[in-house]
Amino acid sequence: MTRRFGGTGLGLTICKKLIEMLDGSISVTSVSSVGSTFLLKVPVGNPEKIHLMQYDSGCQGQEETAMDLPEVTGSLKDHFGFSPRILVAEDAVDNQNLIAFILNKWQCELKMVENGELAVAAALAAEEQGTPFDIILMDIQMPVMDGYAATRTLRESGYTRPIIAITAHAMTTELQGCLAVGCDTYTSKPINRKQLLGLICQYTKREHAHTSQ
Repeated sequence: MTRRFGGTGLGLTICKKLIEMLDGSISVTSVSSVGSTFLLKVPVGNPEKIHLMQYDSGCQGQEETAMDLPEVTGSLKDHFGFSPRILVAEDAVDNQNLIAFILNKWQCELKMVENGELAVAAALAAEEQGTPFDIILMDIQMPVMDGYAATRTLRESGYTRPIIAITAHAMTTELQGCLAVGCDTYTSKPINRKQLLGLICQYTKREHAHTSQ
């Protein structure tokens, strides 16, 4: 199902072409207002003869893997002595609920907005009020104003605090685009709890070390 404000509807067409090139097939069963189930069949032959290729994002040194990130034990409030203030810009309700579930459990203070325009307004207002957010989690694909435009607007306004992009497309061009507009780093969907907490821990620590100097 194509999202209301994003996507060209070409994804399934491209998938079908690629699957047919592999002598496979794809079928779908849909229930109105519920969702769709896709069945993919591809002949693979003897699995022992399959060699997996290593994926290179083309952004070495920018994407922190779970191995690179600090291990988070206990709540983030216990870890830092305060509850990190996090602005989450995400329009999908299921992702909002997942992020809120993870971060509320780890005692973060959250503000949720559903588009980039609201994220810019909330971040700048918090700065003016002297209650800045420690981190912004910025979804890239959003209505009204996307994550690229929101991040660029914040940086052009002089905003220097950490912005972590959340992207559903792990393509080199999109990942590089996140960094080019001013995001500090990125994490991919589906949300990885360990990586998300590690990034928040790392950038909160870095931000407070910087502001205390």
